[in-house]
Amino acid sequence: SEMELNRQFIFAVGAFDPQGQPAGSIGTSSRPIVPLYPLPLHLCWAVLALTSYYLGCAKISRQAMAKVDDVFFMKQMRNADGVLIETEGPRLSAQAISLAPPAALHALVHALYIPPPYAPAQPQTVPIRPTMSLPSDPLTPEPLAYSPLLIGEDVGKTVSLQKAQLHAISRHQLGLALAAQIGDHNLVAHGVTLIYHTMVPLLALPQPPRALSGALSLCHHALHALRPQMLHANPQLMRMAECVPLEGMCLRSSVGEAVGAAAYMD
Repeated sequence: SEMELNRQFIFAVGAFDPQGQPAGSIGTSSRPIVPLYPLPLHLCWAVLALTSYYLGCAKISRQAMAKVDDVFFMKQMRNADGVLIETEGPRLSAQAISLAPPAALHALVHALYIPPPYAPAQPQTVPIRPTMSLPSDPLTPEPLAYSPLLIGEDVGKTVSLQKAQLHAISRHQLGLALAAQIGDHNLVAHGVTLIYHTMVPLLALPQPPRALSGALSLCHHALHALRPQMLHANPQLMRMAECVPLEGMCLRSSVGEAVGAAAYMD
């Protein structure tokens, strides 16, 4: 039978007898598949970035991700006076998001979840809470496991690595917000787990970066938006649902934001 382009299809496998009747039960249904035409180039770049990362080809992954950034990230924005200024930090283009097909947006979320490369000489791992593994997905065939913050041999390397972590968290936040926008609860849970795990070494610092406040707030709201049965079925998510508001209250209280800290008390 003919398939309509750009329409969502679900497949299942089953056996049929000579009369065309089902011989036994039908197999498990596939996830929705969309035959895209024309195939978006930025979707190809996003899949290449993710695949090459898992194959250990960091240089190719960065080059492919740069192509994705060119499509989806804003370089400039207008201020209140209508003057074009450079954007501060990563910011997605609402127009590019609105024009992209769902498959490209899913691939973009996965690409935004790619952790940055860390290559310090003689790195040492900061003792943190147990490493978290994230759920598998068709674009990521193996369970995701992210390394904790690496500390270099001197303060300069340590600071640069912490800045890299903060930059990564800002990109992961964009991925989480986009996952919530397209209504993919699995990607939302994936993003919350990744962001919280990435933040843990920074939260353990004597003076955690104030920038983490926004990330904690986003994770807090994302966890509340998940279906209760999804939370109860995943002990890891349940634990984060307890820890995130506590971390948020502690961080906001430490920087004198009593009103912000009270917002977590629900």
